[in-house]
Amino acid sequence: MRPLCISGGTLSDRIILTGGWTGGLINLASGNDYVSFEEGGTLTVSEVETIVGATRVDRVTIAAAGNISLIDLGDGDDVLSWGN
Repeated sequence: MRPLCISGGTLSDRIILTGGWTGGLINLASGNDYVSFEEGGTLTVSEVETIVGATRVDRVTIAAAGNISLIDLGDGDDVLSWGN
C-alpha cells in the first residue's frame, strides 16, 4: 500500500486510483470532481462530488463535504465516516 496526496484545481478533476491505497489525502477544490478506487483503499477526501468504491474494502473519511452528489463504495465491508 502506498500513501498519496492529490490537490485539484478550479476545473473539474477526475481521479481513478489503481492499486491499494492507504493514508492518502485528496482535496480536489472547486469543480465537479470524481474519485474512484479500482482495488480499495483508505483515504481522506475533501471537496469531491462523486466517490465510487471498488469491490474490495474501502475506508473513506469525508473531511470537507462540498456538494456531494454520489457516494457508492461498491462491494466489501466498506467504512464511510465524516471528519470535522
